[in-house]
Amino acid sequence: RPQPVHVTAAERAQTLKGLLPSASASIDSLLNELQAELFTPNGGNEAIARRAAWDILSKTVQSKLKIIILGYNYEGIKETS
Repeated sequence: RPQPVHVTAAERAQTLKGLLPSASASIDSLLNELQAELFTPNGGNEAIARRAAWDILSKTVQSKLKIIILGYNYEGIKETS
């Protein structure tokens, strides 16, 4: 769903981590490279950012395929016993 324009990149990263916890390391890496690009004179490492983005994309596709194949979000179910 769309997010308000005033939401920062760090807040968006936190939201994404909540939705896709398996990609937390890649999300942090991508956020760090974005912040380095925006706020440091040396800039971010494009190769690291691309690798992190591809990892997030692949984990998103894997998650969606699990939902399609299983019919529900298996990781989202908490055991009650």
